[in-house]
Amino acid sequence: MSVVARWGSEFELGIDDIDDHHRELADVLDRLRLCMGQCAGAGELLSLLAELEARTIHHFRSEEQVMAAAAYPGLGPHRANHRAFERRVREAHQLHREGHLVELPTVSLLQGWLFEHIERADRDFAEFVRTRRRPRFALSRLFGRTA
Repeated sequence: MSVVARWGSEFELGIDDIDDHHRELADVLDRLRLCMGQCAGAGELLSLLAELEARTIHHFRSEEQVMAAAAYPGLGPHRANHRAFERRVREAHQLHREGHLVELPTVSLLQGWLFEHIERADRDFAEFVRTRRRPRFALSRLFGRTA
């Protein structure tokens, strides 16, 4: 993938907490891409990979809780996609810890996956929330506000 999307308002779903998490993940991936060309040592890259792994897991668990509270029928496949992405991030982090270089195409692949996932799977969920009254109350209980 040669051109990678950058975060913009077109990726916002209208669910503030999820949008904030997505923005944070996109930021870590941007910093990772920059670091690959500019970092002086492997330590900074390792730190960014650890941050990406932690933020990814936190975001996915939070998003899945919201989906469960909303009784989202697509939760099962969505969760499976999350676990596949987590494995990729974990593998990249582990390889780097073992002394192998994480290359730019790997980071581009992760960025591409994230933006495509937001645009397709997460947008489907956001639309589900917008078209149903009951999930709005579930979101309010989880986050203290509606979508």
